[in-house]
Amino acid sequence: MLCRAVAVELEVPKGVSKLLYSVESAYLGIVREVAVYAVANNVTSANKLQGLFYSRYRSEYQGLHAHLIIQAIRQASEMRSPSLKEKERVW
Repeated sequence: MLCRAVAVELEVPKGVSKLLYSVESAYLGIVREVAVYAVANNVTSANKLQGLFYSRYRSEYQGLHAHLIIQAIRQASEMRSPSLKEKERVW
């Protein structure tokens, strides 16, 4: 898998900066909470996690686009998978 990161620096109005910060905070909060749940309950399926958490976060963060909520849940499930593979390798 080839990954590429690009850093862009630009000036944005203060209101936009606050909006981006609030979206980022909500996104990271979702990822963190779902990842903790996935590890504690040994859930690896992104679809199962989405079924468990999507409606909750959709109602909690009504201003956040649906695709961002789905992506945050999927990212949390991807974070869970490598730790599970690492455990299997140890045994």
